[in-house]
Amino acid sequence: MATLHECVSPTLSLRHAFLHCCSGLAMRAVDRDLAEGADFVMVKPGMPYLDILRDTAERSPVPVSVYQVSGEYAMLHHAAAAGALDYKRAVMEALLAFRRAGARVIISYFTPQVLAWIREEAAAAPGAAAAGASAAPAAMADHRA
Repeated sequence: MATLHECVSPTLSLRHAFLHCCSGLAMRAVDRDLAEGADFVMVKPGMPYLDILRDTAERSPVPVSVYQVSGEYAMLHHAAAAGALDYKRAVMEALLAFRRAGARVIISYFTPQVLAWIREEAAAAPGAAAAGASAAPAAMADHRA
């Protein structure tokens, strides 16, 4: 466990230091929310705190959600615009990371685009008209089912 001095190091932002050094505090907050009757719990932001998301999912009897904040959206969007990564692959990989870490609900600014991709894949799939177009891409399937 980190010392208080390590958690308030001037080289780290206070929020980063809190979550990085003191994940036990985050878990106590989750436990408190559950004891108060929470219908679900949320981790925010998602990408930097996949470890917190996993720990929360492992201890929570209620659904765990993750919020992909606007900064995470902007980071991926601008990196793709600069040619640093493939937009669709990066977005889907980020969302898959949330699922793999235990999120049952993902709140993201990418939702409209991802839904369009799902519709496109379903329409292009053999037998799409007969099977319906509601299936998610294989990458987003429940890996624990």
